[in-house]
Amino acid sequence: EVGRIAGHGFGMRVLGYDPYATVVPEPIERRDQIHAILCEAAFVSLHLPVTNETRGMVGIDIFSAMKQSAFLINTARGALVRERELLEALQSGTIRGAGLDVFAHEPPGEEIAPLFDMENVVLTPHNASFTRESLERAIASVFASASEAAQGKAPACRINDPANPRLLA
Repeated sequence: EVGRIAGHGFGMRVLGYDPYATVVPEPIERRDQIHAILCEAAFVSLHLPVTNETRGMVGIDIFSAMKQSAFLINTARGALVRERELLEALQSGTIRGAGLDVFAHEPPGEEIAPLFDMENVVLTPHNASFTRESLERAIASVFASASEAAQGKAPACRINDPANPRLLA
């Protein structure tokens, strides 16, 4: 959805990397390597879950591959980013800025406290989806899943699907 809005709404060229997706939606231009995106992108936006494979995947190696004028946006999960390395990249000018609404540890620790005073960092609470409509849909989904389970069916919205395991964090 972010790619669609950026591409169609803002006229941005959108590059995407997902080693597991077989198809990416328009207007995203798929890349086979993450570094093929990092050296071109003005904004690097993370949209992935935390797994053993992705935990801490964004660190100095990623920041060094990004353009010096680039911004990191993380609205996915805080544990994806090695925050001390982000702080160092911002302080050294390795990247231009960051937008975060998630942190590896809640509340954030003293070691990343300088992020809160940096002019090139925007921090927001991770509650953009907390609207009346989203709560109504969530409640309806819970009731629908409970009804399906009571009927002996596999709930459509289960998070512990053996066919699609994931590490929740």
